[in-house]
Parts: sequence; structure tokens; C-alpha cells
Amino acid sequence: GVLCQGSCGNTQYGRCSLSDQLVSNCQEAGVTPMVISGREFTAKFPFMSLPADCTAVMESHESGYVSPRRLVKAQIRMCEKYGCHIVCGIVTAINEDHEKKCFQLMLEHQLASLQAKNVLLATGSSSKFINIFPDQRLALKTIALTQTVVLLEVSDKQAKEFITMPSLLLDDVWANPGPGQASHISFHHTYILPPIQYPDGRFYVKAGHGKDFDLPVNDLHEFRQWYCDHGSKEAAVVLESTLRRLLPSLQPVSRRTDTCVTLVTESGQAYVDAVPGVSCGRMYVAVGGNGGGAKSSDEIGRVAAKMIVAGKWDCDIPADVFKAQWSGKSVLSSNL
Repeated sequence: GVLCQGSCGNTQYGRCSLSDQLVSNCQEAGVTPMVISGREFTAKFPFMSLPADCTAVMESHESGYVSPRRLVKAQIRMCEKYGCHIVCGIVTAINEDHEKKCFQLMLEHQLASLQAKNVLLATGSSSKFINIFPDQRLALKTIALTQTVVLLEVSDKQAKEFITMPSLLLDDVWANPGPGQASHISFHHTYILPPIQYPDGRFYVKAGHGKDFDLPVNDLHEFRQWYCDHGSKEAAVVLESTLRRLLPSLQPVSRRTDTCVTLVTESGQAYVDAVPGVSCGRMYVAVGGNGGGAKSSDEIGRVAAKMIVAGKWDCDIPADVFKAQWSGKSVLSSNL
């Protein structure tokens, strides 16, 4: 198998109102979290420094973090195990073949095309800028937002020092800015991962932001440029300061930033729905992770796969929850 999860536990640390909502969500999902005071939490993890007037909601060691690289590897391996044929290539266009009653998928740098009667588009944040729908007037209502993360490399010795550290979600923890944080910045949410060994063999602690530093991505040029860039300098300063404030003994060996783009839907839920107006087969979308696409990808994929096999919605959650919102003159009623 492929180990794609780090089972280090997960803790949300914040004000009581947020903690109460999280406990309620956990109970609905059949999970019983441990709720302790901020003082008890810092006594349990003395290498971390957090305000004592907050509440910690701790989930068990079955929770933690997901490695997107390994998760994709595991998903591909599972597909191959059950008879899927993986074709590595970039689809540049999907055309309707009315004579053969199927879709023609055009691949970049290849003369041949692929034929399919069912197509599922799971094209991530690029969905906003690369339109491969047969009807080019059709578009999904989404917003693409930038994300910046900071990775601080730690020594093997310090990685062992922080070995019990859980994944963290910090909500409204510090009312005042820390060192290096401008006084006008209102920094509400960050996620932090414990030391993880990356493909380069080094250990990094990672921090990413919520909506505080989101910037809209307006076109394909900006989209490509963002992935080639170093991200928001302001966000990087605040995130590094947050890590140093959380881990006072932290002695980074090196520092780097990384970038990604989040696709946000109008509903706040993933779009899992049929594409309207096609007549040569069935076409579907599964896009819009809203920042949680990796951890939810197995279940989103299962819901989409069941929909394709059944030819109709086949999930205990109402279809309206995942209904796609469309723009464009060609929008017709759903053919699902």
C-alpha cells in the first residue's frame, strides 16, 4: 500500500464559540473529541506557546494530515488494480462526435484522440481559466483565490523534539500582532502542520492562511505567474512570525514559500453535477474544493462515480447541495 496519511492527531485552538461549533460537528459525525483548556493544552505540549484563555478541541491520533502527492499515487494505484487504464496527457479540447455518438478528447502533442461516452471533468483550479467544454460559451460560476504557504526547515534533532505535535487549526488566537506583523493586519485563521519529511529528505513545519491574504486570480496569465512566483511577501512574514510565536525554541535551518490557487464555488460546496446541453453522451463535473479538495477527494470522487454509473444522482445527500452554478448564454436545464 501507499501511506498517505500522517496520524498525529488534530487540534483546533480558539475562542469558545468556535470550539462549541466544532464539538457539535464532531458529535454529528460520530467523533468524540477531547476538550481541554488552553492551560492544559500547553502543559501537554510544553514546546508550544499559546494563549491560556482559549479552548483546545483535540481529535484522536486517527486524524492528522494528508500528503497530496502520496494520496494521488495511492488513488492511481487503486484505479489500476481494478482495471483502469491511465493515460498521461493534457486534454486540450473535448468535441462532440454526433456520428459516433461519443466525445473526442484531444490530447496535446498527440495526433490521436480518445473516445468516450462518459466524461468527468475534475480539473481543479484550472477550471476557471481553461475551458474545454464542447460549448465554449458555458462556464462555471467560481472564484480563483491565491494561497501562500511558508515552510521552515528544521533539523532532525528538532523534528524529534516536536514529534508529539498535532496538526493545528488556529482561530482568532492572538488579539495583538506578533513580531514582524503589521498592526493593521487582522489575522484570523491559520493551519499548521508538524515536522514532515518531504521528497527532498528534509523536515519542514508548514503554515498556511485562511481568507486573510486571499487575492483574486483574474486570468490564465496571472494563474500561471502565481505558480511560478514566491507568493505574498506580507503573508509569508505573518506566517513565519506565527510559527516562531507558536514554537519559541524553533531554530529554522532554511525557509521557503510555496503557492497554490483555491477554487471557490458560489455555494461553498463542491460542484458535482451534469454538464447541460450535451447530446453525444454524458459529461459531468467534480470541481471546486473550496480549500478542502485534497482531504475530501476520495468521497467527492465516490459520489461522482456513482452518479456516472447510475446515470442519475445516487447519494444520500440531496443533489441540490452539490448543484453546479453556471454562467453563459448556452446554459440549459441539467440533463442528469
